Amino acid sequence: MSREKRSYLLLIDDEEPFCTVNTTILRLSGYDADYVLNAEEGIEFLRNNPDTDVVLLDIDLGEGMTGTEALPVIIEQHPVVQVIMITSNRNVTTGVDCMKKGAFDYLTKPFQKQDLVRVIEGAIERKKIIQLKNLYLEILVHDFKNPLQNISMGIDAMDADDHMLREKARNLAKFGCWQIQNMVNNILSITQFEKATPALEMTSFLLTEQTFLPEISSLADQIAFTGRQFHLLFPGKKKYQIKTEKNLFFQVISNLLSNAIRFTRKGDSITVEITETDARFIEVKVANTGSFIEEDLRNNIFDKFFKPRFAGKHQGRNFGLGLTFCKYAADALGGAIHVESTPDPPETSFYFTVRMNR
Repeated sequence: MSREKRSYLLLIDDEEPFCTVNTTILRLSGYDADYVLNAEEGIEFLRNNPDTDVVLLDIDLGEGMTGTEALPVIIEQHPVVQVIMITSNRNVTTGVDCMKKGAFDYLTKPFQKQDLVRVIEGAIERKKIIQLKNLYLEILVHDFKNPLQNISMGIDAMDADDHMLREKARNLAKFGCWQIQNMVNNILSITQFEKATPALEMTSFLLTEQTFLPEISSLADQIAFTGRQFHLLFPGKKKYQIKTEKNLFFQVISNLLSNAIRFTRKGDSITVEITETDARFIEVKVANTGSFIEEDLRNNIFDKFFKPRFAGKHQGRNFGLGLTFCKYAADALGGAIHVESTPDPPETSFYFTVRMNR
């Protein structure tokens, strides 16, 4: 399992002994931290390190720009980065004025370590909230375009004279409605998972080819409708008695199939294979040909902040929130999820495990 990414902090202060001591404290507190001695160097540092989470900015810098002059420049160039002002002035008016101009908070020298960490943690949380809002807005603007277009095209063609075209139009509109409903469910579920692990109603049921297919019928129809091939494999036509939250289980599989549809080209195949890994777990493999995920992305694609963190390096790669939901759900069900991918020939496989009822 990959370690959680450490938050990255920058201290801008013209007193080098103060910087040395406090960046050491920050590193020992679990952060990655660097310092520069003036505002101009700080602005250049942020330009080269846009993934910086929090800037600790001294108001009373020496030569060059003051902290109050640098604050609007940093906010304009890096609107998600959170800025905490530092001042030796006991007059709270200066710090409050900076907050009115966009700073997250301010600290008055000398400050205690616990106060420093408390304010930094608040700033990091605020950045996450802003990123999440931006991500949800991007999903609403970008990801909802495709299902809305599917619905619009389907409705437009429902009055066609050709019976086959009307059936295809109805299928397209229905799938667009399913996509929107699925996106909304993902957003609501992720929000719920982040508040607390929900109490799940685990039930025992028999998983067979006959019980599996009706749960994914709309997606299987869409795969066929869009010219992709679909294969469902139950080796030896086996039956598996599993105990899990049934709706959540199939919601994970639906998201993996929806993701496969997005990244599979026409003519390539999507396969769902159910196998028994050992006496305790079954594994659901959702594989598609024609796509490849680079090794450095395979853990990060489950992160809801994947897009903002990797936008510069991986332009145009947007896996949406479906995979984030899958990770939360797999953990809640006591299972696991991971991805494997090969470039030649290109193929991507997601492996989702759940406990059997034994």
